[in-house]
Amino acid sequence: MFVLVLLSLTSVQSVSAATDKIRVTINNKSFKAKLYNNSATKSFKKRLPMKLKFRDYASEEKIADISGHLNTKGMADGGNPKPGQIAYWSPQPRIVFYYSDVDYFDGIHLIGKFDQPQKASRYIQKQHGKIKVVIQKSK
Repeated sequence: MFVLVLLSLTSVQSVSAATDKIRVTINNKSFKAKLYNNSATKSFKKRLPMKLKFRDYASEEKIADISGHLNTKGMADGGNPKPGQIAYWSPQPRIVFYYSDVDYFDGIHLIGKFDQPQKASRYIQKQHGKIKVVIQKSK
């Protein structure tokens, strides 16, 4: 019985309370977001500020390649993101902004959420081509 409980705990994506604040500027429009407390987020914060170029993927999300992998030690193998969430895609090191509901996939590691998820999602979805984004720590 202990083994079954342990297995079910490791398959659930950890989204501990969001504490650290960031500002995400997308084509000169800023949004506030909070980062979850996990190992990928800790790796991500060390790289801030970041200037990235996002592009659309599958009409569900915007993605940007980053150099090198983030630490995912202790995290679940995957996640089930919702619109307005921010994730790290570990198979190819990428930061992802979700504007549609996406099914569970191994390799999705949730790292944060926009403070106004619906507003941010609508704006992100309307952006086309190469999207200039700056992510920085905020107070």
